[in-house]
Amino acid sequence: MLQRRIAWTIIALLAVAIAWTGIVDEAAEVHAEDAFTRALVTFAVARTLNGVISLAQGTEVALEPGGVGVNLSVGQLLDPINDLIEQFSSVMLVASTSLGAQNVLLRMTSWWGITAVLAAAGLFALVVLWWPRPVTNHWIMLGTRMLMFALVLRFIVPALIIGTNVVANQFLEPEQRSATAALEATAEDIISTMHAHPTMHEALHDAALGTEGRMIHG
Repeated sequence: MLQRRIAWTIIALLAVAIAWTGIVDEAAEVHAEDAFTRALVTFAVARTLNGVISLAQGTEVALEPGGVGVNLSVGQLLDPINDLIEQFSSVMLVASTSLGAQNVLLRMTSWWGITAVLAAAGLFALVVLWWPRPVTNHWIMLGTRMLMFALVLRFIVPALIIGTNVVANQFLEPEQRSATAALEATAEDIISTMHAHPTMHEALHDAALGTEGRMIHG
């Protein structure tokens, strides 16, 4: 029984001290901001690539096999890829919104009022554990349960944020960085292969039609 009292006393004192100093909250805020920034960057890159592909869908590729001019529209070829990029960007938007909600919850649980509730629960638990007169198990159970509830209420959000981000940084961050770099490289490749509109072939065709007053790109 004495060991149990000492254990609960140590837990209560440590929890209240950590809560008031805000050490865990600061660490969780750093992890949350880092994850939120990464998600926003990935979303921005995906939306940029989506815009570049949409712009590229309106271009044409001019070929001259055997001296015969042929214009190929790349819109149909890029349409499935563009749909995938749109779906991916939607997923990243949801992820960014979820991470933003995490930051809001972190500020709520780190509010001084929640910390005061934890301190009150810890004080009540210490009183019923170390009361000089014999206390029934009912009061002891009530005190420890109140303390456990206050601990969960105060630390569940920062603990989840730190835990999930440690796992993500350890196992998922390299893949996320490489995927973001691949998206950026794809956008740059598409931009570098796009030609001005109208193309040379279209300009010559317009010039011929212009003599008849039927220019397309005029």
